[in-house]
Amino acid sequence: KFHATDIQGIISMSDKILNTKELNFSTVEGEVKLKGMIDNRKNNILQIEYDAIVNNLDINKLFTEMGNFGQDVIEDKNLKGKVSAVVKFKSIWSEKLVLDENSIYAKSDITIENGELINFDPMLALSRFLKGADLKTVKFSTLTNTIEIKNRRIYIPMMEIKSTALDLSASGEHTFDNIVDYKLRLYLSQITGRKVKEQNS
Repeated sequence: KFHATDIQGIISMSDKILNTKELNFSTVEGEVKLKGMIDNRKNNILQIEYDAIVNNLDINKLFTEMGNFGQDVIEDKNLKGKVSAVVKFKSIWSEKLVLDENSIYAKSDITIENGELINFDPMLALSRFLKGADLKTVKFSTLTNTIEIKNRRIYIPMMEIKSTALDLSASGEHTFDNIVDYKLRLYLSQITGRKVKEQNS
């Protein structure tokens, strides 16, 4: 479903290497700059290495157009906001464009502005322990982190989330098989706040 406009760049092909010196385009209400290469010198494989700078992409539309990146833990319906990032990405594909998932390496410095988590299952599960907090829609102004992907795992370092519902720290891992291990840290004062006290003995 991916759609882009205003595509400009310099692309060259030599000795089975396709080089993208600079490729700029508009997509999902933002801008993307790409540079990198696709190397086909080794028989039967494509080595892909790309750096990207993305600015102000609509995260809901991005997940929609990318088919939720092949996972179903967090989907377009769970997200709103604008995402900017600096991304490094490496992978190996077959000549029939079958991805070797074990070869994927990515590192992304990511910022989400005016974000919303909507009906996100881990948050809804947390609400069972905080009966006075409505975690169906969690809004936050800015969220920054450095996400790393390797060995078929997504690594999320500790980050501070200051939202309309509560403030918390979160970190964890998320495998390509959708096995999720998230760690959340809350302030005790939030658990024992007046709204919670009124509804709990």
